[in-house]
Amino acid sequence: MKALIFSVLSALILSACGGSSGGSSSPTGPSYTGVTAPVAIESEATAESVGVKTAEATQEVISQQAAQDANPFGASITTLDSSLNQTLINLARSVAENSVNLPLGVTFNATQVDPSLCGGTISIDDNLWDNIQSDPVNVLLNGTITLTNVCTIDPTLGTITINGTLRFTETATSMSIQFINFTVTDGSINQTFNMTISCDDTTGCSILSDYQGDDGKVYRVADMSISGSGTGPYFFSADFYHPDLGMSSITTTDGIYFNCSNGQPSAGTIQYTGDNGSSGSITFNSDCTTYDGTWDNSTSAVPPAPTGGTYSGSWL
Repeated sequence: MKALIFSVLSALILSACGGSSGGSSSPTGPSYTGVTAPVAIESEATAESVGVKTAEATQEVISQQAAQDANPFGASITTLDSSLNQTLINLARSVAENSVNLPLGVTFNATQVDPSLCGGTISIDDNLWDNIQSDPVNVLLNGTITLTNVCTIDPTLGTITINGTLRFTETATSMSIQFINFTVTDGSINQTFNMTISCDDTTGCSILSDYQGDDGKVYRVADMSISGSGTGPYFFSADFYHPDLGMSSITTTDGIYFNCSNGQPSAGTIQYTGDNGSSGSITFNSDCTTYDGTWDNSTSAVPPAPTGGTYSGSWL
């Protein structure tokens, strides 16, 4: 993989001709701008609103984990030390260091850059060189590159295709990489990353994913950990951000199964905890259309405020 990337770079550096320039508009991906404070689960309505949306959060966690596991190179993106991330970081650094004479928005035809490639393009979406001049020794990355249908033939895996946008933000002690509609596929696998990995010298690495819910709002899951496959059971934990209500820590108390044609969970229970120990849970029923839940505010409620109860409903 590194040989592929650096052969692209060598040709790009030696031959800036054959490319085209113009305005470039890279995709931004979903971006969470909602409430980040812990949610206060103080009513049936709040408990149900959070609980129902944890079903989508579950699917997002499973989808992002599947995208990592299905990578044909077997590369995880959960640390900056992974072979995939190191390759991408080196690619971006080399592009940045050698883009001083290239116009903003330049796009190269990959086959013109390296005839051994199947096709695709490589574009510089903003001026990486300008962004790193403040510290040219350490080459801090702050900018965006996009790979479009860049492919090669692997003797074992067949055709490998790389797509997506990478946005880098780096300081002397930290780095984040945002993967936007990013795929590395071998033809039989079609999974997409939409997540951000952030690492610093003190706290290590964390993963977050911003995604659009079926109501059009943008939600977030972060610090996710999951096990399971197929239709289940899945066991996981994560921080879940509801744009209107805030953050709750969610975990499975009973494994989640997906055997419903409508895409909803068919079994399992999720527990979620918010501000001051307030909490709730949602249990998915096997009829694929209904759910039942509980909520508890007894540790923080001031009488005569309600201290807990139950809720139930059906998927719209």
